[in-house]
Amino acid sequence: MAPEKSVGPSQIISFAGIELDSILMEARLPQEKLVKCQALISAFLKRRKVSLQEIQSLTGLLNLACSVVVSGRAFLRRLIDLTLGVKRPHFLIRLSMEVKADMLVWQTFLTGFNVRSFFLSDDWYDSHQLQLYTDASGTLVLVLFLVSIGAMVNGLIAGVIALLHF
Repeated sequence: MAPEKSVGPSQIISFAGIELDSILMEARLPQEKLVKCQALISAFLKRRKVSLQEIQSLTGLLNLACSVVVSGRAFLRRLIDLTLGVKRPHFLIRLSMEVKADMLVWQTFLTGFNVRSFFLSDDWYDSHQLQLYTDASGTLVLVLFLVSIGAMVNGLIAGVIALLHF
């Protein structure tokens, strides 16, 4: 094994582009990747069109982030869809408002969640244990109440009321 690929005993190691912390039991993006993601997203939000190559670069970076921010994958789909059928790497693709809205969600994930995720638990909870209730009123606003104090959602204690707008 190559010496530059081995690491001595450590509480934090980097593996496949992700930092693993054995004391805090966390997986997170290294600071340089976090900064790069934030800078790319900010640059994209200021532009109307970007090249296929630029979209593919951001998509690859955010796909890596999805291994830590599990809920981020849903907000990556529209960006991937922009690349379908485009063959030339320098072809300019218009960024729709929906794609920009997804990037704003990613900015929130990268700053608010600090790109940290506890290792997922093997325990599964049903809606009764979580005290999960939804409003099926048919309005454009769906209100989700997650009342259980001990439940873990993407590394955060749930005792939160989330408002989702469609």
